[in-house]
Amino acid sequence: MLPASAACQGTILGILWAGKAVVPLNFLLQPAEVAYMVADANLDLVISTEYFQKLMSDIPGADLLSGAIGP
Repeated sequence: MLPASAACQGTILGILWAGKAVVPLNFLLQPAEVAYMVADANLDLVISTEYFQKLMSDIPGADLLSGAIGP
């Protein structure tokens, strides 16, 4: 979960160049809906800013990488 920014675009390109897939998650959805998307996509990692990490803290199923990207 990243805000629309140049850092987000660079992150997406890096993920694609690594041969992985990008699954956009909408932070406006209810936590149960996001949890379903995470489980259904079988995500290994969610890349996020610290702000979105707080929103994702109650959602099981994916490790969070935050603070390394964006403000």
